[in-house]
Amino acid sequence: MKIKPILKGLETVANCIVVAGAAKAIYNKFSSSDDDDDDDEEDEIDEDDEDGED
Repeated sequence: MKIKPILKGLETVANCIVVAGAAKAIYNKFSSSDDDDDDDEEDEIDEDDEDGED
């Protein structure tokens, strides 16, 4: 009889983790800005400089 509340609590915790993960994924999808893209381009330029192509 006492195991049912424990299982219900574990289910609630698991659901919270799933919802938090989904919320984080949605936030990351929509919070990406142009600044993030500029960082990638700068990394590519830096790699070219190291190769001596520039």
